[in-house]
Amino acid sequence: MTKIAIVIQRYGDEINGGAETHARLLAKKLSIDYEITILTTKAVDHSNWKDYYSEDLEYIDNIKTKRFSCTSSKPDKKFRKYRRIILKRTKFQQLLSKVGLYSFFNKRKYFEATEKENDLWLKSVGPNSPELVEYIYTNKDQYDCFIFFTYLYYTTVEGLKIVGNKSIYVPTAHDEPEFYASVYNSTYKNAKFIMYNTSFEKKLIEANHKIAKTKRNNIAGIGLEQVNYNQQPEHNYSFKYLLYIGRIEGGKGCFELYDFFNKFKVSNPNLKLKLIFVGKKNPKLLPNNDIIFTGFVSNNVKQHLLLNCEALIIPSYYESLSMVTLEAMFEKKIVIANGNCEVLKNHITNSDSGFYYHNENEFYNTINKLMSLSEHELKQHGEKARKYVKQNYTWPHIIEKFDSAIKFIKNS
Repeated sequence: MTKIAIVIQRYGDEINGGAETHARLLAKKLSIDYEITILTTKAVDHSNWKDYYSEDLEYIDNIKTKRFSCTSSKPDKKFRKYRRIILKRTKFQQLLSKVGLYSFFNKRKYFEATEKENDLWLKSVGPNSPELVEYIYTNKDQYDCFIFFTYLYYTTVEGLKIVGNKSIYVPTAHDEPEFYASVYNSTYKNAKFIMYNTSFEKKLIEANHKIAKTKRNNIAGIGLEQVNYNQQPEHNYSFKYLLYIGRIEGGKGCFELYDFFNKFKVSNPNLKLKLIFVGKKNPKLLPNNDIIFTGFVSNNVKQHLLLNCEALIIPSYYESLSMVTLEAMFEKKIVIANGNCEVLKNHITNSDSGFYYHNENEFYNTINKLMSLSEHELKQHGEKARKYVKQNYTWPHIIEKFDSAIKFIKNS
């Protein structure tokens, strides 16, 4: 049987990140016809990469999962320092920009990070797991194919250097500052096959990493299917609410959403609507009468909250696919998305369902429009949303694309 290793930065029941969940669902589907091994770290929290799991080996969904330690947590000062270097935003570079000389020096490659600086950045962003990388090197002949998730991380960049010749690379890239750093050029150079999540991601990568155009590739995304969960009475809220599901952090637009919604309720005190955040609590955001934080919840609870919300809201500026958006659409729920994110905006426009906003005023108008919809209009939005997902994101179609890519890797 063909042996495949899936390399992913975090993996487990306690993790609800998009790429991590994507990898887990894909692993379950591929395990029907292939022998799958997950290669990951012992970390849960991506902000420090501290070991959480103690076991080196466990079986999740009956799939072998090998875990490796990370050598250190993310040092904030060093992380910020090296981020400024790889993004070309040092104080000196900012000064040159103010006096109009930055472009002159940048065109002449004066600001390119050194190999050492790139390495220090990768170890800083993490997960810094030499054990995992060493395992890939030592056991590279034991697997027929390696599937790497997420362009950003140390394990992806270093792993592709070793087994790029038999790799399928799922970048999960989006239009964020780090995406443009030259340190990631090697991932597209080393990958044998690139599997994009969306046509927008393919266009973005090929426009900024020319080498990607020369690689065999396809667009797959993720599959959705009906899942039945038990009801959770402890979350049977009697009030109407908007729902956010995911990492609760500034980079996901949560601080802005928190601010927008608070201001909206001040202007609309009689509107009986609350906002619920589902995910690990962020100490910078505090609950109030209108905003609730559930913390991390089970899939049963998450599904129950999703099925009973007025709409799912995704405030992120940067997404490569957004699984939770597709999950909501599959369940015929309205999605309200940040229109500044092209991927999210495309889901809304291509499905002709849901809404998007670009600024605070549009956010207010969108909420008011949502609350004024009739039952018939709500049903229309729901039917269009599910139709869009079923036409574009079904597992048989996606697995067929991975089968073809794996066959290409084996025959190369």
